[in-house]
Amino acid sequence: LPKALTGRYLRNGANPRGVKPPHWFFGDGMVHGLALQEGRALWYRNRWVQTRQLTERRRMVQPDGTRDLEAGPANTNIICHAGRTLALAETTAPWELDRDLGTKGPYDFGGRLRTGMTAHPKACPVTGELHFFDYDWFAPFVTWHVADAAGNLVRSVPVDAKGATMMHDFALTEHHVVFMDLPVVFDVERAMKGSMPYRWDEGYGAR
Repeated sequence: LPKALTGRYLRNGANPRGVKPPHWFFGDGMVHGLALQEGRALWYRNRWVQTRQLTERRRMVQPDGTRDLEAGPANTNIICHAGRTLALAETTAPWELDRDLGTKGPYDFGGRLRTGMTAHPKACPVTGELHFFDYDWFAPFVTWHVADAAGNLVRSVPVDAKGATMMHDFALTEHHVVFMDLPVVFDVERAMKGSMPYRWDEGYGAR
C-alpha cells in the first residue's frame, strides 16, 4: 500500500444477529473498519452498532404509529463529520461511534436534532456544511437540516411535501437543495405488520 495512505476505511451494512428480519433492509447495523498508517494495516475489526433494535429488539414503529428514533438499525451508511463518526439509517437517529468502532450512543447534535436523519447526507465542498433531511409519516413530512463545519446544527426547516412519501436521497448544488417528492408512499398497515412500510401510489404523482 502507498505510504501516504493513513486513516480509516469504514463500511456499514445489514447483518442480522439472532433474529431474521422481515426484510433485509431491517438487519442490524454492523460497521467494518480498517485502520491504516503510512501504508500499514494496524487493525481490522467489525462491531454491531448497539441500537435499541439490537439490544432490546425494540421496533422503530410504535403501536400508536409514532417512531422511536433510537430503535432503527443504523445499518445503511457511515460518515465522519467534525470529528464524529456517525452510523446512519433512514428516518432514525444517527449513532455515534468511537475511533475503535465502539458505540457511544444516539447523537442529537446537542439536543437540537428532534427528527431522524437521512442515511445520505451531503457535505458542501466549499463551506464544509453538512446538509441532511428527515422524512416522516406525520406533518411536516420532510425537514431539511444544516450542520456547520464545526458540527453545530444551525438550521432546521420544514419542507412542503404532499404526503408521507419515501425520500431516500436528495441533491445539493451550489445554490439549491433538491428534494424528489415521488409516489412511493408510507402504508401504516404494512408498517404495523413489520413488513416494508411503503407502497407505490399511482395517483400521488411526482414533482
